[in-house]
Amino acid sequence: MSTEAAKHWRRAFGIHTWKPPAFFGSKSEINDGGSCVPQAHALRRAFDRLELDGVLCLHNDPVVYFKKVVTIVPDDVATIHKQFWNQGLAPILVLIDDNDVHIYSGLTLPASTTETLENDNRLVQRLNLVADEAAIRQLVLSIESGDFFRVHSKAFDPKQRVDRDLLRNLQATRNALAAATKRKLSASVLNTLLCRIVFVCYLFDRHVIGSSYLKSIRIQDTPHLRDILKRDKREAKSQLYGLFKQLGADFNGDLFSDDLDAESRQITNKHLEILAGY
Repeated sequence: MSTEAAKHWRRAFGIHTWKPPAFFGSKSEINDGGSCVPQAHALRRAFDRLELDGVLCLHNDPVVYFKKVVTIVPDDVATIHKQFWNQGLAPILVLIDDNDVHIYSGLTLPASTTETLENDNRLVQRLNLVADEAAIRQLVLSIESGDFFRVHSKAFDPKQRVDRDLLRNLQATRNALAAATKRKLSASVLNTLLCRIVFVCYLFDRHVIGSSYLKSIRIQDTPHLRDILKRDKREAKSQLYGLFKQLGADFNGDLFSDDLDAESRQITNKHLEILAGY
């Protein structure tokens, strides 16, 4: 985005004179900010993945992500909102096109394939750049004062944060694994297995490991852990525990220090089906 274009939309919000650490207009400003940048690594990732045009910070916390788009298209926005929610950092996403401003919450669950993005308080407010000029200019002040969150409190439910949702899903998956077979898995096996799954997903999502890593241990055509779990159950279990063993050798952590062969013998097709659904 050109400097003039950036100034135009920032002026509409009354933040054209804001500078770091209150406002970051690019990843380079984060890199230049040194220790004054709140959660610098996460913000760099947000600029890269969401292609942001700005981040507003209050009290040293990221609060608003700004993104300029050509046109606000529902299908595209659904993808953007899911990525935004998954990061779990800022509570507000503002999308701007040449005519409108759409404000979305990071504390509402992403829309499923059968849901409409505008339902369930995901879309907090829709404003027109001309007709609602005054409201747009007052938006940041309203956010600073807390009025915006009070007025739209239904859209900002802490229970729908990504970390809370992860914990609920983990508990549900643990319960399902525990009830899957007559011969129960021990609490230590259940807990350690789920911790490993979460850790491996993290490694994939952060690109610490990927297809090339899996190829090195003879797991072909596999971009993510979920692709292993979707395979024939015998192959899936063999590859999953082969991956666990390799990660144990490479990372040398307690998470992979158990007797993996003994544990593997306790894991049934039903357990793998549940993990694939997680």
